[in-house]
Amino acid sequence: MKVATLETLICDAGWRPWIFVKATTDDGLVGWAEVTDSHGSPRGLSGIVEDLSPLVVGQDPRAVERIYWDLYRATRQSPGSVIAKAIGGIENALLDIKAKALGVPVYELFGGPTRETIPLYWSHCGTTRARAYEVTGTPKLASYEDVEALGREVVEQGYGAFKTNIVVPGDEPAVLMPGFGSGGGTLQAGEIADALVRLLEAFRAGTGGAARPIVDLNFNLEPEGCLHVAKALEPFDLLRQRHPMICDLLEQRSQRRLVDRLRRALPGRDRLPPVVDGPRIDTSRMKHESRPLCVVPGRHLNRKLTPQCDPSRKKPDRCKNHTNDGSGIPSCTVSRQPTAQAITKTNRDLEACYAARRAFSAASQIRFAWRRLCRWTRR
Repeated sequence: MKVATLETLICDAGWRPWIFVKATTDDGLVGWAEVTDSHGSPRGLSGIVEDLSPLVVGQDPRAVERIYWDLYRATRQSPGSVIAKAIGGIENALLDIKAKALGVPVYELFGGPTRETIPLYWSHCGTTRARAYEVTGTPKLASYEDVEALGREVVEQGYGAFKTNIVVPGDEPAVLMPGFGSGGGTLQAGEIADALVRLLEAFRAGTGGAARPIVDLNFNLEPEGCLHVAKALEPFDLLRQRHPMICDLLEQRSQRRLVDRLRRALPGRDRLPPVVDGPRIDTSRMKHESRPLCVVPGRHLNRKLTPQCDPSRKKPDRCKNHTNDGSGIPSCTVSRQPTAQAITKTNRDLEACYAARRAFSAASQIRFAWRRLCRWTRR
């Protein structure tokens, strides 16, 4: 069995493209993987897969580990980013082929399933019907009555939670995204909070409280703006509030320690791409929910990284946010609604850093002036 072709397929998902890798063998087996690069370089990603295909075509797809290292060595001077994602997509497509060749599901290659069901939430609930209702063929959110109807639909379909964005219904419904456009989101924190309050009131009227909301603020607000919105949304019993930027600030230290340990655990990975996924390190997926999902290449490497995040490893530098739900897959979670005390502590740390930098700068200026004085006195 040999790989005959390796290609990418791009489809229109409304406001962003979805990208898939398709690997086909000479005897007709097909392996699939998703490598969506929503807000980056989809054509660039396709180009990387095309550039790497000569290293894969003609090879036995079942030798996944060997092919992975061939791809890594060929691109080691440019680690991470879309290259890592392309490699991960190729690797996962090959794993799909290998499982089909063996006549088993892919999870059997990794010890079998850890669960048979998982809870789901409705992602981008309302967002798609504001941005891409024509592409998806769904009703437009023309009014808050339409939001209530969508809330009823969430419950009818059996979801216990839904995730939405800063959606404003109307004749031309909009999704407020200043962090991806003009910037200045914190200056609009009051407007954003008011829009979300009205949106969640309509959802609550539709769901009757049977489904909990998740609010995705993305990169639209700085920490102080995020806190303003969080306080305004307290009455709605959020399941969580997603804001990558603020959690980057709050957990920078513990995340850095985790990445350092992973680098030590995997020789040759001194330039390991970031495994920290904004608000959460999910070692079972190493993926992000709304932006590039596979920042660490493929399932094989994820399998090696997961034990390094095991909460049973009692080490001083272990991330304090480890949890284990009993599923056998440890995860590292960070609160989606940071407290004012945590923000204050972060600000104090930053102020201390700035003070140290100012002191160092002043000391450097004194040394420079002293040297000039010494040279002048010698003359």
